Amino acid sequence: MKGGASGSGALWLLTVTWASVGFSIYFALGVVAKYGLGLTPVIFLVAGLLFALTMFTYIEGSAMLRERGGSSALARHAFNETLAFIAGWMILFDLLIVIALAVLSVPHYLEPFTGDLDGKAWGAAIIFAVIVYVAAMNVMDVPARRRPRLLFILAGADLLVQLLVLAVGAFVVLNPSLLTDGIDLWTSPGIEDAVYGAVLAMLAYAGIEAVANLIPDLDLDAARFGKVINRTIIQTVSSNGKIQPEKDIKISPYISGEVVELYVKEGDPVKKGDLLAKIDPEIYISQFDQSEASVNTQKANLSNSKARLAQLKAQFENAKLTFDRQDKLFQQNVISKSEFDQAKSAYQVAQAQVTAGEEDIRASEFMVKNSEAALKRSKEDLTRTAIFAPND
Repeated sequence: MKGGASGSGALWLLTVTWASVGFSIYFALGVVAKYGLGLTPVIFLVAGLLFALTMFTYIEGSAMLRERGGSSALARHAFNETLAFIAGWMILFDLLIVIALAVLSVPHYLEPFTGDLDGKAWGAAIIFAVIVYVAAMNVMDVPARRRPRLLFILAGADLLVQLLVLAVGAFVVLNPSLLTDGIDLWTSPGIEDAVYGAVLAMLAYAGIEAVANLIPDLDLDAARFGKVINRTIIQTVSSNGKIQPEKDIKISPYISGEVVELYVKEGDPVKKGDLLAKIDPEIYISQFDQSEASVNTQKANLSNSKARLAQLKAQFENAKLTFDRQDKLFQQNVISKSEFDQAKSAYQVAQAQVTAGEEDIRASEFMVKNSEAALKRSKEDLTRTAIFAPND
């Protein structure tokens, strides 16, 4: 009904739904009651709950797809062609059963006017005439949507009849005890009968498939069926590409070694100073210990050199005093020249030993500085086994 008002389109959809589903209850009611007995109301209630859940699926799918095909179209979009084929055939079987139940119920509803038609030719003729009539209407493309006024009148009359039946039953023959008198759980009706009745009740709701196929014919204004509210719309856009960082920082350690610990994964956010990885520190701990031992050894050598120099200086002072005294005595011709030469030689040897001791101290001080530099380098290498983030 494109081009019509949205309100009339909604009313039309309601009319078709009532006609397709509500009318089916008439011919299903007797068959279900035959098997369900006193549980018939419960069976129709359970079938109604299942119908409501199914209706939600049809509403969502039909509003989104806006195409004919009913459950077959929904299965094709949701799954694949195979399941769509199976769904289509299952609906076809359901509709065939509905047709069979419908035409078989027609003679029974005519019994007040025609009498009992079971086993009579007139009963078969009526069934055949109904089938031919329905088939002819569909072959000539004269579906219900081409006569909406008639269908609307029939649906209204049906609703009125059902309300009258409820009113008459409530005021004339209402007897709640009769609803449970015929019930003997698990026996009358049995589980098999109850399930069979429920299946037949749900077959009456196969008319929703026909309603779903009318959705593309309607031109409904969605604004008339919902409340307008303010809401933030979040749109997600998927795209393929490569993310380029604003600042590219390549981190490489100052030392070589095996990475034994990795504290972050690719893409993890980090802050400046966060620990990123750790290099095996064993070899650098060993180098640090060796450097520290070398420093201590060189400091000990320096101390020994200073002590020895002090001793040599004392010997030098003593040799100097002896030389000065022997020099005066030699000038006074008190001692011989050999004694003077002996004192002079001892003085010169002591002086040379002091000079050598001072050189040893300078060499020891250099070795101490060299060892301390090696210790500092080993300490820095040890701290560099931990790699930290240079920036956020």
